Amino acid sequence: KSEGFDVPLECFPRSTTRLYSGFYPVDLDEFFKAPYPTGREYMETVLKVVIEKYNEDKKKNLVLDHIVRAVVKMAVG
Repeated sequence: KSEGFDVPLECFPRSTTRLYSGFYPVDLDEFFKAPYPTGREYMETVLKVVIEKYNEDKKKNLVLDHIVRAVVKMAVG
């Protein structure tokens, strides 16, 4: 049973340019990007797709209980 994990901020790669920026925590209750009202709704949508594919490939029954935190790698393009 996974209880999630917490990556210390000092472990996130950093860059002085926006193009090569590092990883950033997501505020799950704030707006993330259209058409999703919050970061939580966006992450839930993405995770449902990933978990469905994982379950099909591995013949498992993994389920999403809840999201504690999320970290994203911002990209350009």
